[in-house]
Amino acid sequence: MLRVNKSIPKRIFTRVAISFLLCLIVILITGRIADSSGYIGLIELKGAGSRTILVSKIFSKLPTYGNLIISILLLSTISSTILFTSLAKYINKTNIFDWNLLLYLPNLLIYANAPSKEYLLFITAVVYIIIESEHLINGAKKYNNLLIYTIKIFLLWFMCQIRGLLSTPYIFLALLTLMFKIFNFNIVKIRRINLSILLIYSFLICIALLIIVNPDIVTNAALGLNKNFTATVLSRRYDTELINNIYNPFNFIKIQFLSFFPSITETLKKPYTILIIYESIIFLYLFFKTWSNLFLLTAKDNQAKLFFSTIFIIIACTYFLIYGLIGYINIGSSQRFRANFIPIALMFPLITDNIIRKNNLKIEAIQKQIY
Repeated sequence: MLRVNKSIPKRIFTRVAISFLLCLIVILITGRIADSSGYIGLIELKGAGSRTILVSKIFSKLPTYGNLIISILLLSTISSTILFTSLAKYINKTNIFDWNLLLYLPNLLIYANAPSKEYLLFITAVVYIIIESEHLINGAKKYNNLLIYTIKIFLLWFMCQIRGLLSTPYIFLALLTLMFKIFNFNIVKIRRINLSILLIYSFLICIALLIIVNPDIVTNAALGLNKNFTATVLSRRYDTELINNIYNPFNFIKIQFLSFFPSITETLKKPYTILIIYESIIFLYLFFKTWSNLFLLTAKDNQAKLFFSTIFIIIACTYFLIYGLIGYINIGSSQRFRANFIPIALMFPLITDNIIRKNNLKIEAIQKQIY
């Protein structure tokens, strides 16, 4: 595992070894790792769309010789090197436990280390989150704005090309950051941030949006996803009535729960889903802890509170409306797609928190540094 005083090469080797072992287990159980074999040309990807073709072209440039094992070893080495070198300055004795849990999440060790769309989006998103976090706190005194904005636009464009709708929260983060740099929102006063209240607001916003949207849109989207996932070992025969009445708050909550955790029957039939239960528990623990710490740190600055509470609601709504539905239909895809979400949901609050503390900024002065 990760230690503050441990050399980067040893960290990389440890993570690559664990990743390789997990990938072999997944291949043994399911016979594949998503569409990885297709991306390196081992099998033909039928009905491939433009994004799939783009991803295949990117991975075809790597010297893997059409071998999945070589691909996993090479890509996991590249990703682990990028992670440990770029995140080293944000890891300290205070947050080392959280970073250990995060960087060794099973979905990152598997899907963000094998040929996949998740691999490309995850690495790109990590780089983007680091740049955005630094620019948010230190932008006025450390970076050339034109260069930074150019890089951020390119990274966002690439994420959209690779993952489309799943890149939505990153687009919102970029737009929100720009708005808060241009306009003064201090006229909106926030006395106290309560994580539970923010989640309730997010939940109500999602229900309102679902009521406004044509019911057929959600139902057809679910049917389309189910059609794509029926061949996988972790697909579900989902409750059509539940999807058709997703606007019912109780149904909506049930769908979100089942996107995180397999049912008792599923767990008994497929014991390896215990890994998904473990990951979901760790994800939820880190999500609540990292955001709670960030809200506590910015508790005395109104504009910072407004910014972080707004982006929190956007992140929560994105998960409920996109990842929750996907996860309910296919619990395995929920785990895989979560790799796209982790940089903004977990890394963003961890990195931002660390930057503020490390620079020893007075909370009252955060507004001047950001805006």
